[in-house]
This record gives sequence, C-alpha cells and structure tokens, in this order.
Amino acid sequence: MGSPLVNPRQLHEQALKQAFSLDAIPYEQGVSESLAWAPLAFVPHAYLPSYELLDAGDRALCAQFAGLAIAELFIYLEESILVPAVEQALARRGSALGADLRHCLLDLIEEEHKHTEMFWRLLERARPDWYPNRQLRFQRGGKRLATRLMTRHPDTFIAWVWVALLFEELTIHVYRHYRDDAAVEPLFREVHRFHMLDEARHFRIEQHLLKAFWDPAPLALRQLNARLFGLIMARFVSPRLPLKALDLVFERSPHLKVHAPRFRQEILALANNGAYQQAYYSREALPLTFQTLDAYPEMHLLEKILPAYTPRTGTPTPTASAPNTGGF
Repeated sequence: MGSPLVNPRQLHEQALKQAFSLDAIPYEQGVSESLAWAPLAFVPHAYLPSYELLDAGDRALCAQFAGLAIAELFIYLEESILVPAVEQALARRGSALGADLRHCLLDLIEEEHKHTEMFWRLLERARPDWYPNRQLRFQRGGKRLATRLMTRHPDTFIAWVWVALLFEELTIHVYRHYRDDAAVEPLFREVHRFHMLDEARHFRIEQHLLKAFWDPAPLALRQLNARLFGLIMARFVSPRLPLKALDLVFERSPHLKVHAPRFRQEILALANNGAYQQAYYSREALPLTFQTLDAYPEMHLLEKILPAYTPRTGTPTPTASAPNTGGF
C-alpha cells in the first residue's frame, strides 16, 4: 500500500494538541446578509446558462442557499453516516483495531459531534426562522437504505469508509475556496476554517480504516461495496439543491417563473456539466481521494459515475500524506 501510514498514536497526540473550544468561534458577530454565504464556485446556479437572467438579489439568494446547504451537508454526513458507522465499527471490532486507533476513532467521534454543533449554530444565526427545531431543509435521506446498511453493518457494507475519505478531503477543498473568496461572509469562513483543522487529520485516520475494513475484505464484497459507493455518489453528482432553491427564487422574482422549464432542464444537466463537476468531484479538487481510487481496480467503475474521474493505473495508495491545507 505504498508508504507507511501515519502512526495512530501521533494522530491522537495531534488531536489533543489541536483541540479547540466552540467559544473560539465568534458567533456573537452574527451573519451579514449582504455578503455571500458560499464562494461562487460552490453556487450550483452559477453554472447554469440561465444564471444571466438573475439579478443581483436573486444571485445573492442562490449564494445564501448554497452556504446553508453546504453546512447541512456536513451535518448530514457526519451525524447520519460517519459517527454511527464508526460507533458500530468500534462496538464490533474495537479490540481488533488496537488501542491507538481506538483512541483516534474516539477523538473523531467527539470532534464530529462538535462539528455538527458548530454548523447548527451557524445555521441558527444565518436563518433563525428556518432552524427553530434543527431540522435539515436541503439535505434529506437519513432513512435511505444505503445509509441504514452502512451504519448498522459497517463491517459488511464498508462503502462508508470511502464516503468518509472523499468528503473529508472535500472539506479541505471547500475551505480553500472560503478562504480565498473575498466576498464570502466572515462567520461562514471562520466556521469552515475550524472544520478544516480537524478534517485534515481525519483523512489520515480513514486511511487506517481503509486498511482495516476494505483491504482484508473478499474481492466480491469490495466489488459490491464499490457499486454501493457509486450509487451514493450518483446522488451527489446530480444535485437537488438548485431545484429546491428555485421556487424560493421565484417567490422573490415571480417574472422568472416563465423560464422555469429552462431552469429545471439546466439543473438536471449539471450531472454532466464539466465545469460544475470539476469544481466538486475532480482530481484537482480531490487529488488524494482520486489517487487512492486509482490504486483499487474495483473502484475504477467510478469513472461511469464521476464525469471528471478517469482512473490512472499503476498508482500507489497515498498513505503518507494528508490533504494540503494551503498553510493552515
């Protein structure tokens, strides 16, 4: 599997050194509605030819929806998939994983719960009218069959390891855009910065999970889970956020309703929109995840799901590196 994995004891020690309190995040400053809640690169509507029909207010609304949806995405992934799967994995295989890796996984669980609280507080400050009971508005699917299988039987339905690996690196990619886009709202940027601080280490932990759960599995089981991961990723490749946000845009600008069929057709076409896919699920956005996919032939079927993924054969698994966080 290439270079040695980072020692779990080192990762646990890093967790202790890098620990931060939610009090370090300046929630008291509130959220400005005059600034973008998401970088333009992560506003799906910006990739539509019909985006030119939107005025400044409509575009600001789309950026707000995108910022809320990104925060909801991390809440959903961490609380509905990653934490339950890791907890079940510890319950089933805890002693076999070794004391140091168990410590790392306990760190991860604690930190993911903290991340969920971080994003809920952000959502509540951005749109208190939308989140009085902490119910997700854009991210649905907590009861999906794939989610139930992975969280109840994580040693059989091991696709959750790839879900964790990919979206941990996506966290780093998302933060870079929040960091570099001067138009982004400061509190949104700061929450994503704190999120990134833990996720770079989580990526390394999940490399151990790949070794512990995926590598020893029979080829037939890995192939089954590769297809399951493909089904999960197909959902993200074809985003539904723009459709959900569209009606809210029409409420603000009723004259746009005449263009509704055109908007909807273009939104459905995002699954094959090269620029959109490049921004989210490409080798440039997720270099280590894609390199890891390359090293597992059973994962090459992802090229049929991810338009920006073309396998590179003969690639060693990148086990010694963590995502480049750009100096942060």
